[in-house]
Amino acid sequence: MERKFDDVLLCPVCRKSGVSRRENSYICDSCKNIYPDYEGITTLIQPEERKEDYGKLLVIEKKNKFRKYEAKWDEVFSSFIDDGEGLFLDFGCGRGRKNWVEAKGYDYIGLDYYLDYGVNVLANGRNIPIKNNTVSICISHTVTEHIPNPWAACDELFRVLKPNGLYVGSTAFLYPFHERSHYNMSHLGVKHMLEQSGFVVEKIVPWKISGIEACVRVLFCGRVLKQVAGYFVRFQFDLIMYMRKVGARFLALFYSNNPAKSKRISQFIEEEPLRFTSGFTFVARKPNEV
Repeated sequence: MERKFDDVLLCPVCRKSGVSRRENSYICDSCKNIYPDYEGITTLIQPEERKEDYGKLLVIEKKNKFRKYEAKWDEVFSSFIDDGEGLFLDFGCGRGRKNWVEAKGYDYIGLDYYLDYGVNVLANGRNIPIKNNTVSICISHTVTEHIPNPWAACDELFRVLKPNGLYVGSTAFLYPFHERSHYNMSHLGVKHMLEQSGFVVEKIVPWKISGIEACVRVLFCGRVLKQVAGYFVRFQFDLIMYMRKVGARFLALFYSNNPAKSKRISQFIEEEPLRFTSGFTFVARKPNEV
C-alpha cells in the first residue's frame, strides 16, 4: 500500500492510535502490536484472526493466481459515483476498480479479507483499520450478502466516512446461494440496516434481472445457455408483471373514492419492482451533523 495513506491507518487491536511503518510491517504507536505484510500487501488484522493463506478458493485460480484485470461494475451502480477527491474505500473490493476510481479524482483503498487483484489492504470488515471521519466515499459492490455480520460492517463504514460522505452499495435479494453468501435482504432490510447505523437513505434501486430469472440462470452451464434460459423466463415474467400492473391500476380506479385503499394500492404499484428483483443498488449518506 502506498505510504501516503499511513496517517489514516488505525490499529485493529487497541483502536486508539495509528500505526508506523517498520520495514515489511506496521507497528501500533500505542499497544506495540506488529502487523507483518502478507505477500507485500498491508495486513492489519488482529493476531487471533490471522491466516496462513488469505487466498479465496472460489476466486483465485491455481495456475494464474489473480485475474489480472479490474472488476466491471454495472452502469447503474457506476452512475452514482461522481468525480470527486479524497479517500475512496472499496470495501470487499476483490479485483477492484483502482484505475477507474483514480480517473474520477479519488485516492483508492481496496480492502478485503481475501487477497485478489484490487486489494492493497487485508483486513476484517468488522474492524476496518482506518481512522474516524477520513473517507469521502465508500462502496461495496455485491458484498453485503457475503458478510457474516453485515450490520457491524455497516457501522464501520459509517464510522470511517466523513460527515456528508457517500455510501454506494449493492446486495442480493432473490438471488440463489453463491460464493458462501450469508444474508439476502429485501429493500426494507437494506433500509433498516443503513438507518440503524445512522445513514440517511437516498435511493434503493432494484436490479434489472428478476429473482426468478436469476434462479433459472444458475441452473445452466455456459454463457449461451444461461442467456437463452434467461430470455425465455424474462418474457413470461414481464408478461405476468404487466398483467399485475394493469390489474392494480384498475383497482385504483375502482377504489378512487376510498382514500385508504387507494393509498395501499398506490404503495403496491410503487413497490412492485422491488418485490421480485434479484437484488438492489442503494445510495446512502452520512449526515453533516454527525
